[in-house]
Amino acid sequence: MPERAVIMARGTLVAAQAEQWIGAPFVWQGRIRAGCDCKGLVAGIAAELGFAEAASVEALCGDYGGRVPLGRLRQGLARIFDPVAVAERKAGDVLLCRVSGLPQHLAVCAPQPGRPDRVIEALLLADKVRPFVRRREAIDSAWRWRDGTGAAGRELP
Repeated sequence: MPERAVIMARGTLVAAQAEQWIGAPFVWQGRIRAGCDCKGLVAGIAAELGFAEAASVEALCGDYGGRVPLGRLRQGLARIFDPVAVAERKAGDVLLCRVSGLPQHLAVCAPQPGRPDRVIEALLLADKVRPFVRRREAIDSAWRWRDGTGAAGRELP
């Protein structure tokens, strides 16, 4: 499968898996469907898909308090993902979003026809995993799963 097709299939797979988490309760530092926070949502999806990086997603944000230091978060993201231009984000990309003006929140890009800014996110204020619209100005950076991630090219059920 050509490289571009593998990346697109992987992103579609991640976005479809994120949809399955909608309604999961928000649990601080959780990473399973029974409860997760925003970083746990990304780690949990990776684990369900068999991505080798699942443990690294948890590690890049483990033992955090109310806010993960931005430098630590970006360094952790850079170890697992490739940065992409926010304007080039696609389904399945992980977005670092601003909350209260600070980049501190992760969401999974899950656009739909007519809703290009739609994401799946776990947010304390919502008390659950939910679909939401994150406008461009609220997105600090976008990150794409690297080639070689466990489920590359796997067909959607």
